[in-house]
Amino acid sequence: MSASLDGIIQSGSIAESFNSCFDKNWILEMNSQDNIDILICQICSKVANDPVEIKCKEYKDNKPLVAGERCLKQSIKDNNIICHDGCNYIESSVLSYIVNELKIVCPLQYDAKLKRKEQNTDEKIVCNFKGIIRNLNHHLNECPLKKCDCWFRSFGCRYSCQRKDLKMHLIEHLEAHFNLVAIKFNEMKDTILKLKDEADILKKKNEEYKKNIEVLKKEIENGNAISKQKVENICNDIQELKNNEEKKDNTASTFAFDLLKSYEAIKTLNVHSGYVWSIDYSTFGDEQFICSGSHDQTVSIYNINNEKFKFFKSHESVVSCVKFSQYYQNYERHVVCSSSRDKTIRFWDFSSDKEICVVKEHTKSVTNFSFSPFNNGQYLFSGSSDCTIRLWDIKMRKAKHIYRGYDSILCVAISPLQSNANKNNNVGMIGGNGYAICSGYQNGTICTWDIETVKQSTIFKGHIESVFSIKYGSNELENIGCANTLLSGSEDKSIRLWDIRSGQEIQKFNGHTNK
Repeated sequence: MSASLDGIIQSGSIAESFNSCFDKNWILEMNSQDNIDILICQICSKVANDPVEIKCKEYKDNKPLVAGERCLKQSIKDNNIICHDGCNYIESSVLSYIVNELKIVCPLQYDAKLKRKEQNTDEKIVCNFKGIIRNLNHHLNECPLKKCDCWFRSFGCRYSCQRKDLKMHLIEHLEAHFNLVAIKFNEMKDTILKLKDEADILKKKNEEYKKNIEVLKKEIENGNAISKQKVENICNDIQELKNNEEKKDNTASTFAFDLLKSYEAIKTLNVHSGYVWSIDYSTFGDEQFICSGSHDQTVSIYNINNEKFKFFKSHESVVSCVKFSQYYQNYERHVVCSSSRDKTIRFWDFSSDKEICVVKEHTKSVTNFSFSPFNNGQYLFSGSSDCTIRLWDIKMRKAKHIYRGYDSILCVAISPLQSNANKNNNVGMIGGNGYAICSGYQNGTICTWDIETVKQSTIFKGHIESVFSIKYGSNELENIGCANTLLSGSEDKSIRLWDIRSGQEIQKFNGHTNK
């Protein structure tokens, strides 16, 4: 039965419960009990409308398990029923055909008959329709018992009656209907006047807005000129700061070389019980720190000024790499980052002795990582034995890109800008224009990547064993090719210098006698 029949029975014994399945007594007016037994809905005990057959492994009876589709869905929704595995239902075209072919009398006639018995009246039944359910829709559109709304319903008359009585109603209440029309007309007239007043107000506001927009345009133009001057001043200040930083770096380098002139150890720190795989150095204000990561699964922080140590012991395997975070230093936080064979990368705030972040998306050992020289160190590139490099946004604490390699990655490095002309570029994208990433593999090869497209650029072949260290050349080293060169150290005891543009080896340095 189609969904359009939902509303055909407005009241009486036929329209009960879910207003879906058909009243059994109405159907029995023209059919025997035996003919409808197989069609009874198991939920409401009426004749199923849009019958479906329920398939259930726990139901052992040979008789089909039938329900009205909408009746079943409503019952599941109202009672929050969750069917067990193997229980479902299917539409039954055979049962639907049988239901649609059932003989019936007019449902409005049937309801009138019931009311006549209940009220003990002699009102005549004027509809003698006898047909099948399939033709019920068509009949109800023409049934003389169908109630009609008054023609003046839109003006406020809520009377409804049979078609034969509508004319008498219109004649008897002619004056009342005209009064309703007059009231509606006056209401519409008042509405039109009100809308006109509102339109006038909106017009005046629109004129005011136009004037305000012109004033704002002039203010913006003046503000742009002021902002442009401020931006130029800020750029000049930034450039001055960069120049000062370069002077500091040069001074620090000179100081470091002065310390190394004696070629003697200044101090020995015995803090680990296993190999030390990685160290880093940084300054925070007037304080100097050294961090180290060890085979003993710990990270140590040494304050050079007061000679005090701090240890972090959350890693569950060898600590492969440690570095101080420039990104957090910009926010005056003392944070060191560490990677481990336990597949994690951890951030430690050693001023508060708290672990602030753990990254766990690599599926094998995290062997090495580097912070971005752009965006104030906001991005971290990690290499892993799972053959991937992952780019992490430290601020958002999530991975943004995955670079998929072809072997275990043992080291990663990020290039400086390819030319000094790009120094002042506004880096909008990750890396912008001019940065690349490089990885060293266990199989002895080296690969460069385009940071933005996540694609390999060049593969360098020459080493015959694992590459454990790579370093980009610097723009200051003009005698060996500036930033267009790459240095690599390998387990094959050699150091090699590569031309990034051609992908060729420039020079090989032999001299080490062990890996």
